Formats: sequence, C-alpha cells, structure tokens
Amino acid sequence: MSTPNAGGWFDDALDVWAVHGLSGACGGIAMGVFGTARSCGVKGLWDGSPRLLAERLIAMAANCVHAIAITFAILKAPDVVMASGRVR
Repeated sequence: MSTPNAGGWFDDALDVWAVHGLSGACGGIAMGVFGTARSCGVKGLWDGSPRLLAERLIAMAANCVHAIAITFAILKAPDVVMASGRVR
C-alpha cells in the first residue's frame, strides 16, 4: 500500500498509521455519529444525542497524546542510555 506514503512526508514502511490509526479514527467517529442504543448502549448523534460522539472524540484525542508520548519515550531512551557510555 503506497498511497498514504506517496507524498513522502512520513516514513511508515508497514502502513501502520494508514491501516490502524486512520481507519480506527474513522470508525470511532462513525460509531459516534451513527451509533444506536441497540448497538452501543447509548444514542449517537444521528439519533439526537451528541454524547457518544463527544466521548469518542475525547478518547481519540487522549489516544493520540498517549501514542505520541510513548513513541517519543521509546525513541529518546537509547540516547539517554547510550550517552552515559560515550568516550569523549
């Protein structure tokens, strides 16, 4: 799948962002809009209640912050560990 990477603005060899991140976000928004009391337990925006959509958007924002923070920590950890062992 080379379509999401065609712009060349990020490197995602396995298309993890395109498959899991973007599709999960679209599915979460769709559930918040089209969810029914029968399928989700609460009404969605289509049935007149914005609560489910608001909860989904807050959860997706929290998930994005968490993913960015953990990714930064994982990428920064080798610098912290290996900086103490360098010979100057």
